[in-house]
Amino acid sequence: MKKFSFTLQAVHNLRERARQEAEAELARASGAVMRAAEELAEARRVREQAMDDYVQTLLDGRLSFPETTLRAGYLIVLAERIAEAGRQLAERERECEAARQKLITVTAAAEATAKLRDTQLARHRAALEREEQQQLDEIATLKAARLRLK
Repeated sequence: MKKFSFTLQAVHNLRERARQEAEAELARASGAVMRAAEELAEARRVREQAMDDYVQTLLDGRLSFPETTLRAGYLIVLAERIAEAGRQLAERERECEAARQKLITVTAAAEATAKLRDTQLARHRAALEREEQQQLDEIATLKAARLRLK
């Protein structure tokens, strides 16, 4: 009997490659989410520190009106930076979820062809075993016939 050949091997290879690319894309997206979360945390930390400094200076009574105005403006800028970092984080999370969904889809496709390959391989092996058993049966029959003729 001929050697096993999976007819959809090229399709399966393409699906496996697509799965690997989707895994890499998900890893990149997850990294982007982590970086965006770090940027948000850093912006919050800077704003907290600026706010603490502002409050401490107010309590010490060392602020003039122009300096108070400048610090208030700086706090507004920091709040805007936090809002932008939050938007960026939400966008990166959406991209990550899209990459995750794509990975799920391409993994299902790759697993489908892998399962089909396994099924075809099992059938091929069963056919080989049947053929081998038929050959063994034929050899036994011929041997028995020879013994009767002697």
